[in-house]
Amino acid sequence: MRHKVDGALATFGGSPKPRSKRRNALRRELTAWSFVLPSLIGLGIFVYGSLVYSMYISFTGWDLLTPPKWVGLANYARAFRDPNFVQCLGNTVYFVVAIVPLGIILAMAMAIALNKERPGFKFFRGAFYMPSITSTVAIGMVWLWIFNPDQGVFNTILQFFGVADPPRWLESVKWAKPALSIMRIWQVSGYYMIMYLTGLQNIPIMLTIEAFNIFEAVYVMTEGRPGGTTNTILYYIYTQAFERYRMGYASAMAWILFAILFVVTLGDRLLGRGGGKNMKRKARVSTVILYVILIFLAVIMIYPFVWSVTASFKTSRQIYGGNPLDLIPRPFTLNNYKRVLELLPFGRFLLNSMLLATVVPVISIVLASMAAYAFARLEFRGRDVIFMLLLGVMMLP
Repeated sequence: MRHKVDGALATFGGSPKPRSKRRNALRRELTAWSFVLPSLIGLGIFVYGSLVYSMYISFTGWDLLTPPKWVGLANYARAFRDPNFVQCLGNTVYFVVAIVPLGIILAMAMAIALNKERPGFKFFRGAFYMPSITSTVAIGMVWLWIFNPDQGVFNTILQFFGVADPPRWLESVKWAKPALSIMRIWQVSGYYMIMYLTGLQNIPIMLTIEAFNIFEAVYVMTEGRPGGTTNTILYYIYTQAFERYRMGYASAMAWILFAILFVVTLGDRLLGRGGGKNMKRKARVSTVILYVILIFLAVIMIYPFVWSVTASFKTSRQIYGGNPLDLIPRPFTLNNYKRVLELLPFGRFLLNSMLLATVVPVISIVLASMAAYAFARLEFRGRDVIFMLLLGVMMLP
């Protein structure tokens, strides 16, 4: 009977194997697309749809109140004639040059030091990673106090060691950019330490993109002052769009920033550079010295959090008039918490935050896991193009 079936299939020029292969290939194709499509639809509507509209707006003059008027390339020409934009571009390049190399060195050093399992190493990893998961807005307020020229921790320590005239930090044209760079290196190095520990290879370009997109720290700590020395491209785009209502001009600058990031990323790919390689330690370091260094770094990473907690139990007089290195509340008070509960709808704020903190990660994890499985385990047409579209979101300002 089997010979008859095979003969009949042969008579009609068919074979069960090619049909089965085509059917399996179609099934894999449909499975892959069903996993990728939800993420692709979201990006198409909320990211690339907005991107296309932003491109159109960049060729218009629009103040949000009147209809857009076509101006062609006038906004792009204006950007390169605008001394403020040129200054912001220079400031942004400064932050990239300052943050990327030092951030990579510190992250790699911490990763190498913590690449083995030893007593207390889990604590150190958590301590170093903690700044990266903290809101820049919240921690920026703490660093404002740390850089306070009169009552801040930095200048108190410098004066203790005999520096008679310490920097004015965020008030100084000379020291404002280094101060912001210190804060950002402190905040991001722990995250990239984890990336090195997991063996990822694209850390330099990821950190470069993040440095180009610095915004929150400037918004909270300096607002571009003093004299525009800390103003970045992204913050300047924000002020032009939402303070001066120059949406067309802001869109043009955003596309210029995107072009810069695209060239930087393309150059990195062509040069074939990658971080995360050759991470084996080549020299032995004394265990005692290693732990001393790790404890010192842990104190630096944790201190802003400890200060913010203890300050919440202090009176305003002690915060602004006492020794900034004194962490003990004198007297201990709960008045700050009472004021929060009395003056603000804190319960509503907390509920909104918890709702966002629950819904957004869950949806993101589900969609990202589905897409990641499709890209990692399944072969389908258009796979590389779609992956590049998803990856391209990182370059958007």
